[in-house]
Amino acid sequence: MAAAILLENGQGHILLESGSGIVLLESGGEIVIGQMPNCVGLLLQAAIALLQQAGILVPASIGYFGVYPITVTWVQDTSFPGVVIGQSLAAGTQPVKANTPITLTVNDFATGVAWP
Repeated sequence: MAAAILLENGQGHILLESGSGIVLLESGGEIVIGQMPNCVGLLLQAAIALLQQAGILVPASIGYFGVYPITVTWVQDTSFPGVVIGQSLAAGTQPVKANTPITLTVNDFATGVAWP
């Protein structure tokens, strides 16, 4: 991932005199976002949207051959189908970097045939 400018010491849109400069603080390429949100109890699509809103899932920076950082494990449970019942990073874990690998455990949809 490319580095990002995190801090600068000048005001924007000003003309600098020749020989003067500005100070830039550059990241090492990993952007630290903040803390992991609680996805448990959300439908899978809503959980993925929440991860995107929190800046933890950034599909645009994965690239064409990149590895999608979200793994979904389907299990049979008594909760509503399609609901996240577990996550590999606990809610509130910090700091979390963009596109950190995360596993969401989701209740599977019932399979089978009803027989009278």
